[in-house]
Amino acid sequence: RFALGVELDGSVYQGAPEARERDRLRAEVLEGLGWRLTRLWAVDWRRQRDQEIDRILAATQGAPTGIRTPKARPRKAPAQPSAPTEAPTISVEDLGIPYSPYRGNESKAGKRLVKEIVRLEQPIHESELMGRLKEILEVTRMTQRFQDDQREHIQAAIRDGAILHWDEAPEFFVAKGWTPADLQPRRRNWKRIDAEGISDLEILAAADRLVDLTGEIELSDLVKNASLVLGFRSASQKTQDRFYAALTRSALTRIGLTLDHRNRVRRAENKERFFRDVQ
Repeated sequence: RFALGVELDGSVYQGAPEARERDRLRAEVLEGLGWRLTRLWAVDWRRQRDQEIDRILAATQGAPTGIRTPKARPRKAPAQPSAPTEAPTISVEDLGIPYSPYRGNESKAGKRLVKEIVRLEQPIHESELMGRLKEILEVTRMTQRFQDDQREHIQAAIRDGAILHWDEAPEFFVAKGWTPADLQPRRRNWKRIDAEGISDLEILAAADRLVDLTGEIELSDLVKNASLVLGFRSASQKTQDRFYAALTRSALTRIGLTLDHRNRVRRAENKERFFRDVQ
């Protein structure tokens, strides 16, 4: 257990705006998980080392003995039991890039439209693809005939070699030449998000970003915060179960993370990163 988190600066921090931005987000995440933080500047360490040591020791006196859950705000009336479990109120949404649905029109109806949607939104679940086609083509009801027609267009796009079923998750479509290592977690901005429509790998990509920021995070906090990264406003039990199913020990190992006996996740030593850093 740690009494205080001490953040250090250096040449990377001073010379890279993106490093400073990551430091800001890291602090928000850690403070949201109950950490108390202070920063030690290299110039102060060189000029007044004794004073800095005294300052840090003094700061530890009032710091918590370990990570704690943020206290809930007092309420005037007794809280009513509810099914969803609210995710921690920490600012992690910026870790996900905005999800940009295809906005086209019926002039590209048919396999051309299917190709455009998959190219932009890959990997996309079959149900999400069908829903996007219904929205773009302004169809009021998802009739069996409509679904059959769209499946014909999907199969035509597959025969052309433009799109394909993703090998590790056949219910998702990707475009030819797509590389899983390029996947970024996407922040959805619609009210109702179906967790089943998000691939395991995208959930893992969100977890990868969070571990980059925190260094180490408990699995339960990783699950709740990964849901925030992907656009969920709160993590219901169903959503949490979906995320736990994706964030297994073997899956985390695949992307270069490790889950220890304390149920804490961190980056594995001497392990190559799975996702490319495209930021």
